[in-house]
Amino acid sequence: MDKKVFAAFIVVVVVAVTGLGRAGSGRSPSSIAAAAQAPTPTVSVTTLPAMPTSPAGSMSSPAPHATIPLLTPPPALTPPPGGIPTQPPVGVAFIQVEGQVSNPLSLSLSQLQHMKSLSLTLHFHTYTGVPLQEILELAQPTFAQDPQTLMRKYVYFQGFDGQNAILSFPEFNKAFNGQLVLLAYLVDLHDVKQPGFVQLVVQGDKTTDRFIKVARIIVGEPAAPPQ
Repeated sequence: MDKKVFAAFIVVVVVAVTGLGRAGSGRSPSSIAAAAQAPTPTVSVTTLPAMPTSPAGSMSSPAPHATIPLLTPPPALTPPPGGIPTQPPVGVAFIQVEGQVSNPLSLSLSQLQHMKSLSLTLHFHTYTGVPLQEILELAQPTFAQDPQTLMRKYVYFQGFDGQNAILSFPEFNKAFNGQLVLLAYLVDLHDVKQPGFVQLVVQGDKTTDRFIKVARIIVGEPAAPPQ
């Protein structure tokens, strides 16, 4: 009985040794030794800090850029005492055309410079300006243009420092003498000297007494004498 048990034990040991040999047959001794010496790998998990969150229901937007004004606002004008703004006097910034006209005018130097211009040489000077006839056509006289009516009409020029001049329509109208009359803004290619910016020039005048600086032009007719 003891021999049978001992024989069975020997068989079990042989089978166990044979199985271990087969399991290790696929690995070389060096790999087995390296595997035994290699450290066991470890996994490191780093926890990142949480990103800041916006309150529920809201979205953050980038801050808007500051707006740079394109133009500097003009300074506020302070009205003079009484609250009524002032303007340059007649003849300094503009000349007035009034009287018996249906379209009164206020003409600046810039407006005159954009109108039809002519040049006239008199008394050793060259004058450049707008013919009076052109200005009157813009002002539109209220009376007829036949010779019988025009012979009674005149143009009164109000100047500076009490200087005034009168021209009758027959002096410059083509139905009569047709003399060229200029409102000159250039004398020898230079601006008219102050006061004013236009000068009356009458073709055919032997003197320059009527060559005054003009501030106002009045179209009219002499009052009828009392009966």
